[in-house]
Amino acid sequence: METSYNKNLKTIFKKYGKNAQEQQLIQECAELIKAITKRDTDNFIEELADVQCLIDQFTLIYPDLFIKITEIKHKKAERQIKRIKENG
Repeated sequence: METSYNKNLKTIFKKYGKNAQEQQLIQECAELIKAITKRDTDNFIEELADVQCLIDQFTLIYPDLFIKITEIKHKKAERQIKRIKENG
């Protein structure tokens, strides 16, 4: 069952297109970096949500991307756990 959130994200992505949403993702990432740098918790949460919405758009439109990202995230987490165990 598709949620209203997913429907909305698909509609947004289809309206603006891949190139525009890639540019929007760049802008939102920059705003996230700014919020982190300023240590502004409320703005950090807002910008993190904006970035997540754009990532969600790409993974909804391109399901293979979701699979690849998930695999890479798991590998990165496992690698970091290995580093933690090796370095105490």
